[in-house]
Amino acid sequence: MSENESEIHIVLAKQYWKQNLGSEVALALAQLSAERYPEKMLIAKVHPDNVAAISILKNLGMAQSGTINKLGSYDNGFLRFEKGEEVRK
Repeated sequence: MSENESEIHIVLAKQYWKQNLGSEVALALAQLSAERYPEKMLIAKVHPDNVAAISILKNLGMAQSGTINKLGSYDNGFLRFEKGEEVRK
């Protein structure tokens, strides 16, 4: 992540899945980011098997912008999603 980016992470325990909480949290974080850091691009990283998270990001107007070969202790396979200033308003 660069200094021109604002990154969101959403992690929910399995007991909270399928309750629309991920969508609500993601929307709140995206709105907060846009208010506090309007000059920054919103980004998120997600595992390609996490269909629910990908759907949430797409519903926020984010689009896949690439892949990440190494992320922390994970070897590869993460997708990068972005929402630039032009689609944040």
